[in-house]
Amino acid sequence: MGNRSVFLLVLLMGMVQSVFSQGRYNGYVVTTDNDTITGVIELGSDALRAVRVTFTDYETRKAVELEPFQIKSYFANNQTYDSKVYDVDSGLDYGFAVFMERLESGYVYLYKYWNNKRKRFEFILEGDDKKMTLVKRFKFRKEMSVYFKDNQLLRAKIIRHIYRMKHLKTIVHQYNDWKQKSIAERLTKKN
Repeated sequence: MGNRSVFLLVLLMGMVQSVFSQGRYNGYVVTTDNDTITGVIELGSDALRAVRVTFTDYETRKAVELEPFQIKSYFANNQTYDSKVYDVDSGLDYGFAVFMERLESGYVYLYKYWNNKRKRFEFILEGDDKKMTLVKRFKFRKEMSVYFKDNQLLRAKIIRHIYRMKHLKTIVHQYNDWKQKSIAERLTKKN
């Protein structure tokens, strides 16, 4: 009886976890022509979300599977996924199309991406130059203090371990706010 109860408990926990991470949600897709089409988005597992999405248009009521190069982005369950070319692997002269969850946007974008090859989430920064930077946990302080070097206060907090990997979303948000204020101040001084 004890082994069976443990098995049922583990099975139930697994089912609950998959229910919360997957499902059908009202949402929309943004086409490559910048048209927004509302419908139902079916979110699959993290691995599937990275490579395709199932979308049912409200008007046609026909489900279609969309891949990253077919649309610009989609929105469901309060999350936006952008179609991006994953090209952070050094040594490669090409990338491949994937969907990445957009966590922050502005002068620097922060993306969360399920890497199917490595079987883990990765965090990626994308600046104005559209160059992607993979955020590495073991080199976080060194690389992020260089990446955000133009904001000396933020850089100091990273160097002093006040901000760590778990604060990445806050770091990007503060940087984007600082950058916007800096540009506004410069424009004000010119006028």
